[in-house]
Amino acid sequence: MGLVILNYTMTQLETLQQELQKLIRIGRGLSSNRKEIFHITPERLQYFFDTYFNLPLDDWDYYVSYDPSDHDELLLLMRFHLHLYVHDNVDENKIYIPPYFPRVFQIEKEVNKTNHPHVPETFEVETKLFYVNDHYGTNNWLLGIPLSKNFEPLEGTNLIPTTQINYDYIFPTFGYGDYFPTLSAGQKSDKNFMLSTLQDHILGWNDENLNLFTQALREYFSRDRSFYEEAVKIKTYGYWVLQSADESIGIDEEMVLEAIKNRQIYSLDRLVNYGVSRELVESPEFVKKALELNSDLVMWLSEEWRNNKEIMLEVINRIPFYYCYASDELKNDAEIRAAAFSDKNKFLAAQREEDVDEIGVDFLSWPEDWQTDRELLLACSLEFWNWEDDASQLYRKIIGENFSKDADFFREALQKYGEDGSIFNFSDESLRRDQDLLFLCLKAGYELYPHMQCTLESIAPPEFLNEYDFMRKIISHFPNCLSCAGENIKDDTEIVRSAIVKEGNLLEYASNRLRANEEMVLLAIKQNPESKMFADPQLVERLGL
Repeated sequence: MGLVILNYTMTQLETLQQELQKLIRIGRGLSSNRKEIFHITPERLQYFFDTYFNLPLDDWDYYVSYDPSDHDELLLLMRFHLHLYVHDNVDENKIYIPPYFPRVFQIEKEVNKTNHPHVPETFEVETKLFYVNDHYGTNNWLLGIPLSKNFEPLEGTNLIPTTQINYDYIFPTFGYGDYFPTLSAGQKSDKNFMLSTLQDHILGWNDENLNLFTQALREYFSRDRSFYEEAVKIKTYGYWVLQSADESIGIDEEMVLEAIKNRQIYSLDRLVNYGVSRELVESPEFVKKALELNSDLVMWLSEEWRNNKEIMLEVINRIPFYYCYASDELKNDAEIRAAAFSDKNKFLAAQREEDVDEIGVDFLSWPEDWQTDRELLLACSLEFWNWEDDASQLYRKIIGENFSKDADFFREALQKYGEDGSIFNFSDESLRRDQDLLFLCLKAGYELYPHMQCTLESIAPPEFLNEYDFMRKIISHFPNCLSCAGENIKDDTEIVRSAIVKEGNLLEYASNRLRANEEMVLLAIKQNPESKMFADPQLVERLGL
């Protein structure tokens, strides 16, 4: 009775990519003659792959911004065809793809026979329900997920009764961690069940339940080599599966390297504590292979290996900015410096391929011409806030002296690397009057923190806060900016309406006139019932709210 979600050795994105590539390769589209009639051509599938899903597989979570015209077909592909779990944020035109299908869901709005006629009982808010693969019951995957109240199968079968709960009524809590102690011996000894549980954000479990899981592996699988041959293929991001294996299964180099490739350990030194021979761990050839599979291991190498020129040269030749992890002695080595700083394009390409934002950790060690290079400074605009003070101050000084009046520099920084828009703080006052740059700055911040407080008043000229066309555009995209708008804007019916239909509590910042306007108050309360506290008290009393 496993909970195998598609293929437990692949993430949801990997499953999606493989299915798309297969369909494109054989020239087959997607269609259905059932109630949900649709047809997606192979050309559309190629477009979806190129536009949304041709992504590196080295991340944990994925957020895909989509064109609204593609929305329905994307959900048909992911939910209806592949039975993936994705969170659809229609307001922002974004789809979130978690690494694996969540196991546990919490009821967010009461589920009863009025909104779900087929449910056997009422499920109150905060009730936990479980997704199981071997389930009994029909389900429309476009609308919801088959969930179970417990793990009890129908008598005489392995099938667990489920009921469809629609997406709007549930929120994933992902893991079995809190429930692992309640599972039966039959479930803990089920190979597929335990393999799929390895997908389960397992390091987020508390220590007690994590120890129980490891004990269950030792009790039921420690001598089952085939189990560990599958287990090392699963990305656990820090849980070392082989710690529970018995030495008799013969933990060999191939298994250890497969586990390392799938991010099951980050410190090679710890391997000897998990039954891996010291002879293997101390072998330079093994260390080279491990670093080739997962270069991030360099961050936790011992000082001895960081001072090994041959090892560090191989790492830096692959990823130049990992120069920062070389020993102090090697950082002054001409050959090491040449490997790191001879090719700016390779340096930047490695950053894009590795999807990291730490290339400037050793900014003070860079050659002088690199420290003033436009492309490199742009690439560092994500990270300089986290540098040591001396490096950060030098970066700000260089920006101020060379680029503070360069609108194109800040436009590119905000579009490509802006993250929260903080880089714009180092622009000249003259650029603060560029309304397009102000918009990009806010956009960068809101994409990272959708509910952040408005920062417009700290970067825009005061008169802009009362400029109708500018503020209408800003508030239509970033409703929270109503809070820092001028009084004329806060009294404008159209602009205030555009804000409160998205966030009712913004009624707080409307003018007194609009807070006493029945239409406005009802719109705000419809979006968020708590917003009535900001309405005119006399109106609240008159409407019986």
